Amino acid sequence: MLLHVLTLTPTRTDPPHPTPNTKALNPPEKFKKKSLCFLKLTECELSPENVDQKVIYGDFGDVPLEHLSILANEVFLPMLTNPANQVGWPEVITKEVIDNLHKFIANVYVTIGQTKGKTLLPLPPGGRDGSGSSSDGASDGELSRASSPGKENASGFNTDKTVDSKKSDKKSSSDADTIHVLESAVVTWTKQIKGVLKTDPETVLKDGKHPGPLAELEFWSDKAANLNAIHEQLQGAEIRKVVKVLDMTQSSYFPAFKRLCSEVGKSRIEANDNVLFLKPLDPYFQKLSFGDEFQELPPLFRPIMHLILLVWKHSGHYNAPGRAVVLVREICNDLIMQSRSYVQGEEIFNVEPPEAVAKLQLTLKVCGAFKQQYFAYKSRTNQETPKNPWRFQNSALFARLDAFLERCHDILDLTTTVLQFSKLERVEVGGTRGKTLTNSVNQIYVDFQTAFETFQNVEYDVLVSAQKYQ
Repeated sequence: MLLHVLTLTPTRTDPPHPTPNTKALNPPEKFKKKSLCFLKLTECELSPENVDQKVIYGDFGDVPLEHLSILANEVFLPMLTNPANQVGWPEVITKEVIDNLHKFIANVYVTIGQTKGKTLLPLPPGGRDGSGSSSDGASDGELSRASSPGKENASGFNTDKTVDSKKSDKKSSSDADTIHVLESAVVTWTKQIKGVLKTDPETVLKDGKHPGPLAELEFWSDKAANLNAIHEQLQGAEIRKVVKVLDMTQSSYFPAFKRLCSEVGKSRIEANDNVLFLKPLDPYFQKLSFGDEFQELPPLFRPIMHLILLVWKHSGHYNAPGRAVVLVREICNDLIMQSRSYVQGEEIFNVEPPEAVAKLQLTLKVCGAFKQQYFAYKSRTNQETPKNPWRFQNSALFARLDAFLERCHDILDLTTTVLQFSKLERVEVGGTRGKTLTNSVNQIYVDFQTAFETFQNVEYDVLVSAQKYQ
């Protein structure tokens, strides 16, 4: 077989020599444009008479999932649902093939949404548009019959007494199948929506990761966009029609899904509100996360804590202990990250002792300044928000930061000791026993240097070896 790929480049009229189309014998690693592929099935000479039998061709673009969705909906689905192509198929096989194809189309549709960071709710067969359309399944007429059970309606479940009983049973079975399809769609939507509602910024912390406060802002921004998209889909005509049918047929799934839709509305309001109130913190968190000068971080702490206090006072949803605790913990994570970048634990024992001592002292001073600002604003909440003051446990906020500072104190003690012992290198003792005492001091210095080489040869970051804050 021989594969030939032709990549189509948009023609430009401005240059005197437009970029020509490119072609290759192998597919490109990345598809940036629309491409055509021709596959020669056998080694033979092609002619106008045999090209249709010897060559198959197709096209694809830079979005393979969307291309697959269109192909499945507009090519495979019409072919498989065409009665002319089902001749000789048992009814069970026909139903299984169509059901599996609908599931495949729905899964592709959901996956497309996941690649875009959105939750797309797949509509039941017959209810999707171009991105997931179907010509088979629950059509508008079937939805109308299923939602009209009254006996006076000729298209409902109960027909006129003159209608043959077998025909009535067949129609009732069809209506039951339609309701089952709609209920299956609602079950899928429920799982998707509950997955979005369950997301919480603290989940990442519980998984052992250490995100910064920018992750908090990004989380609420993404969740708000996701819930807004879900709310828009739930308000769409197609889904409202499905919900109306389940309501009129008294489906057991309707009450629970109605409550879920109400939860989406409340969570959507909360997420949008949090995005609004947290937005002023973004420039300060950017400087905290990406600032190059470690000693310039303390001036950020006061405005950060002041804005957090304002959010606590005026926000209708972010004034809960769980929210503030997560945010402060994420600020501590960025402080630790900046401190490690400044001190560089891998090199701390290989720099001059005075420099190491100065860096560690500055690190302790900067981290202590943040805690000082927190406690200052914590006391202010007793006067400004007496009904809802900050009553967080210090261990819930600063467990990781305190473990890091304890480690810094230990290393500072060691580097201070190194600084003191380094002075022995040039000590000379006078007097009658001066030479003997000088040799003893030099031996002490040599023994200390030998012991200290063990620390200098470590191959890990000594600042992160404490398991309490890993």
